[in-house]
Amino acid sequence: MLPEDIVHSLADWLSKMNDLEKIAALNSLQRFIHYHGPFRNEPVGCVQWIPAECVIANDYNPDTIGPVERKILELSLLQDGFTQPIVVTVGRAEELHYHVMDGYQRYLLSQKPLLRKRLRGHIPVTIIRPQDDAIFSLMAAVTREQVIINSK
Repeated sequence: MLPEDIVHSLADWLSKMNDLEKIAALNSLQRFIHYHGPFRNEPVGCVQWIPAECVIANDYNPDTIGPVERKILELSLLQDGFTQPIVVTVGRAEELHYHVMDGYQRYLLSQKPLLRKRLRGHIPVTIIRPQDDAIFSLMAAVTREQVIINSK
């Protein structure tokens, strides 16, 4: 089967679905392609569209910006869309949600009515799966990155 045949079959398959079914199907296809691709160890290679209610802010959020910068970011998201996913980590199994590790401001803005409607209640995320002991070093790394960015 040629790639264009696969694309045609996928287009036909997706055309018969509603938006929620399409989102689930696209997420599944993205995970499949990511798993079988050469960049399977790079989280950014597998952006997923997750229901916003399944994502919660973390406890430390070092990412602070002023009101002018926040408005610029909001306008950018409204005009250009998301150009970067929100980085999340998987919560405990019993929690059934994801924690924001990076992209806190984008996460907050994604909840505004216009964006929430346009994104159909979903947000683009890339999922990192740290070991339990590694979560603190990950939090430290994100904090260091934000301090460097904010000090420029």
